[in-house]
Amino acid sequence: MPDVAWPNTLPAAQQYGFSEKPAGTLAFWTANEGVKPLRRKRFTGLAVVTSYSFVMTQAQMAAFRTFWAGPLASGANDITMYDPAVAANVRLTPTDTYEAQSVTFGVWQVTIPVRRELA
Repeated sequence: MPDVAWPNTLPAAQQYGFSEKPAGTLAFWTANEGVKPLRRKRFTGLAVVTSYSFVMTQAQMAAFRTFWAGPLASGANDITMYDPAVAANVRLTPTDTYEAQSVTFGVWQVTIPVRRELA
């Protein structure tokens, strides 16, 4: 999966009002049925499960739909962006499709559930 940069023409994510949960850092597997599962700590970087929210105009919403269907391949590709909330570049892996809610005429609230890792 290629990484796709968040377009400068789309708004930055909201910095407040979100929650995050550490992603699972343990890998479990069972050799045989009835045997206690084995586990080990993952070697990948620490990640959190969260959602990113954006407030968009009608024109930005149209551009986002094109971005989602095209470069992001409907969420199959990862998003890279600078996140001021963590003061770092991040890689966002969408965990589901986005949700867009019409807040008022011409204004949209877009939420993307993601797994966030520091890039």
